[in-house]
Amino acid sequence: MPGSNGETLSKYVAANVRRVRERLGLSQQEFADQVFGGDVRRLQRLEGGRYDIRLSTLALLAGHLKVHAGSLLRKATFQPRHAGRPRRAT
Repeated sequence: MPGSNGETLSKYVAANVRRVRERLGLSQQEFADQVFGGDVRRLQRLEGGRYDIRLSTLALLAGHLKVHAGSLLRKATFQPRHAGRPRRAT
């Protein structure tokens, strides 16, 4: 059901995980290697807000990000990523 609380929480988790991961200087591949055994697609779905997360996964993510699990559920602005690789600096 679009707009449901579950969908909203998924977006918050997505935004918070990506924000903290980037703050730690970890690429998606590096973080996926640590958390999901290299399954970067799973992390991409999670950070895209398209992954219905379990509490055990939330706790796992929080542990690797060194934050409290509740902080990943806080309201956050979700900014969709652009497809493709970033442009090279000239």
